Amino acid sequence: MLLADDLVQFLDVLRLIKISHAAESLQQIGALVKQAAEGSGFTDPFHLSRVFTSIFGLSPANFRRLR
Repeated sequence: MLLADDLVQFLDVLRLIKISHAAESLQQIGALVKQAAEGSGFTDPFHLSRVFTSIFGLSPANFRRLR
């Protein structure tokens, strides 16, 4: 049986995988935030931006500029 804590951990891991993919897209190919969001499975660029900023401490656009 899947417990609530297991589900939370799974969702956290999934979020980190998606964010890592978005960061790679932004850094390596210079994808736009909208493209990185779509390619990483986020519903929209604003959601990606909120999650990305909470993890990396800077916006996806600023992260992209650092490449």
